[in-house]
Amino acid sequence: MESVLNKIRDTVSSTVIQVTNNLSTALPGNPLTREYDLNRHVASAGPHMCFKIYNAVKKSTKEEAAVFMCDKKTLDQRLNKKDKEVFLDIIRKGVNQLTRLRHPSLLTIHHNIEESRDSIAFATEPVMSSLANLLGNRDNTPTPLSPEIDNYELFDVEIKYGLLKISEGLAFLHNDCKLLHRNLSPESIVVNRNGVWKIAGFDFCAQAINASDIPLKFPHLNAINYMDTPAICQPNPDYIAPDYLDRDVTSIETNADMFSLGLLTYTLYNKGKPLLPSGGNLKLRHSDQFKRLPDSTFSCIPDDSRSHIKLLLSLDTRLRPDAIQFSKLHFFDDILVKTLQYLDALYQWDNLQKSQFYKGLPEVLSQMPKRVKLNRVVSSLAKEYVNPDMVPFVLPNILLIAKETDDEEFHKWIIPDLVSVFKMREPIQIGIILMQNMDFLVSKFKHKPESLREHILPLVYRCLESDAQQIQELCLSVIPSMAQLIDYTSMKNSLLPKIKNIILNTKLLSVRVNALVCLGKILEYLDKWVVIDEVLPTLSSVPSREPAVIMASIAIIKITISSNKLGLTKEVMANKVIPYLAPLTIENGLSLQQFQTIMSLIRDMLCKVEDEQQIKLQQLNSIKSQQDSLFNSTVNITRKSPTFDSLSSFTITTPGAIEHNYSNRSATALSLEDKERLAKQNEQNERLSSQSTLVPQTAKPVTESHQPKDLTSTLMNSNLTNLSLNSRPQQSFNNSFTSPMNSQFSTSFPIQTNSVQFPNTVTNAFHAMPIQQQTVRTNMSSFDNLVIPELKKPMNAQSSQPMGTMTMNPISNSMANNWTTNSNSFVTNNTTNLGFSGNQLNSNTSFGAFIDSNSTLNSSQKTTKPLSKSELEDFLG
Repeated sequence: MESVLNKIRDTVSSTVIQVTNNLSTALPGNPLTREYDLNRHVASAGPHMCFKIYNAVKKSTKEEAAVFMCDKKTLDQRLNKKDKEVFLDIIRKGVNQLTRLRHPSLLTIHHNIEESRDSIAFATEPVMSSLANLLGNRDNTPTPLSPEIDNYELFDVEIKYGLLKISEGLAFLHNDCKLLHRNLSPESIVVNRNGVWKIAGFDFCAQAINASDIPLKFPHLNAINYMDTPAICQPNPDYIAPDYLDRDVTSIETNADMFSLGLLTYTLYNKGKPLLPSGGNLKLRHSDQFKRLPDSTFSCIPDDSRSHIKLLLSLDTRLRPDAIQFSKLHFFDDILVKTLQYLDALYQWDNLQKSQFYKGLPEVLSQMPKRVKLNRVVSSLAKEYVNPDMVPFVLPNILLIAKETDDEEFHKWIIPDLVSVFKMREPIQIGIILMQNMDFLVSKFKHKPESLREHILPLVYRCLESDAQQIQELCLSVIPSMAQLIDYTSMKNSLLPKIKNIILNTKLLSVRVNALVCLGKILEYLDKWVVIDEVLPTLSSVPSREPAVIMASIAIIKITISSNKLGLTKEVMANKVIPYLAPLTIENGLSLQQFQTIMSLIRDMLCKVEDEQQIKLQQLNSIKSQQDSLFNSTVNITRKSPTFDSLSSFTITTPGAIEHNYSNRSATALSLEDKERLAKQNEQNERLSSQSTLVPQTAKPVTESHQPKDLTSTLMNSNLTNLSLNSRPQQSFNNSFTSPMNSQFSTSFPIQTNSVQFPNTVTNAFHAMPIQQQTVRTNMSSFDNLVIPELKKPMNAQSSQPMGTMTMNPISNSMANNWTTNSNSFVTNNTTNLGFSGNQLNSNTSFGAFIDSNSTLNSSQKTTKPLSKSELEDFLG
């Protein structure tokens, strides 16, 4: 039953493989490119350098790899169809054989061979190049070639260690796999990214005839049979053993590969030139060529290994050492080679043995080339990062190597693996070592601030939060050197709060003092308000008052005051700083010098507060003086509203005077009220100046017809008039015009509260008029006949005056006319200002009529009857 199942399984498997191959052939492009992204062409390898090597990344895992690709179209130009198929079969055989093998000295296959119409390809571990490229073979290489390959020079330690790795690989093939390589040449050896030499190119390999034979026998590679085939289908004739040229030999042993290893060693020491170049033509090779080699031929080989190389190149197969014997030659007893060999075997040692080795490693590293340290040592040490107990022993060596690198090498070889160490909190030695080398790490991140924020700042934050005193102190000491690379947001929101937390909460005096010193050194990277709101309150909240803490706080305050960027205001000094400093002066632990330092700082701050406050008060006093001066000048130019209590005290404000006062005012600053007042005065002046000039007019007497008067009606009307005048409420004004006439007939006229300006003629008329001429009688029609006897004469039409006109003693006509004219002018002007209309006061209205104008009775419209003597006596009673 099992045989049936196995048969079915084999059938299904073969069918699937066949379908897959057919599908791969039908689809355009190589199927390998569906799983790998090819970056750039870097090197070449394989039989006659037929494979191009590309850097690649696997799409699914983002794992780096190398892709070997052979272009079939290129083969079409060099081979016919039959030879092409022979060559492709050779390639398929070699890749399939290598896929089944696993050893550190053999090239690791990640993806088996894939074939399409145009190419055949497979994927391997990351590769730098083939050994042939490093020795100068540029066939099928990119243009231009990578500088690290073009200028590559092999160091002695690289050659020895490379040969050692090849011998280990051959030992594995011969003893464990029972396999003979049969084409060991530079094209068949690949150098991976870490500089390790690995065997590939199993295109002509052969399995042992009988695995139990001792020694092992392998099929003979009859080179004569290959002479008629293209060179691309032949092993490299420069590195095949003479055993393959002997027709009488039917089988060969493993020492044939050792002879090829000897030829390879000679080429390495001879700067890439083979011992007996054949130009790829087997017909030029025969065994007798190796018998006539002079001793000078081996002068390029070091003296300590020359004899061993000659043994490898011996025609007597029994004299050739096998792979294990070759690896134990004194040729490899080099301390550098031993060191590299130990690094490869570290996984077999315990932690104690590893720690001893790592402690002595720095002495060896000083003798090792930088490229070897980067390629071989760093990669081996990085494997220990998974073991935290070993990191404190590995990390110093890593940093020692890193200090020899430039920025590009550092970020390529060191940082990718070192990032995982930055996140470790235990053991504490890791943090101490990193803090001791923080200046170096920061210098490498100077031109990459993003990486600094991503990797270094989190490391610093973790160290600040550590419970280890030494780590905190080291971290605080390195922060100022990297502060310029920290952005302001991280400084304010992340770094400063952690430093404040240490200052306020730590129980260790040295840590608190170092934190204060660190804070003082980074003040220049903070702004003024952060210092006032965050730093100064922190100083006053420090729970201890040791002299060291006090002096560190004093230093911070001094830096803040002296800084042009952070200078404190007098309010902050008076309200926060000085009240904080004053109690510190009486601390018992202070020395005399420390006390004097604090007092000197307090005095300086007091002087600064005094100077600033004095300047402020002087400025305020100056402003107040200006305001007082402005107020006084405003009072002087602000006139009281004129009153007519005394005509002699009435002053006239002329436009010229107003302009003069305004010019005096403008000399000083005016307040808003002053400006409004001046605007109103200017408006009043413009309104008065726009009025027409008053023309004096002579009052014309009104002719009245003498008709008999009704005494009763007259008396009643007169009494009603008197009652109306006496009962009318007196209007009180701040400014009033009072006529200096008879007190019983005095009348008050309301005037405007604003300053009213009258023409000078009005004032002159009043001042020039005698007192006795200023007597005015009221309009009383009932007393028209009660006149002085000498004046009681019949009046004609020209001399008759209506009742209510001014009655004066006999004076000169000029005086009377002057009074009448000025009075009329005055009345006309003021009635206009007081709101009287033209129909209420015409040109024929006299001054007496104006006085009685508010009366309800108009004397011009009344007719009165003269009293007889008897009626007068009855009236007088």
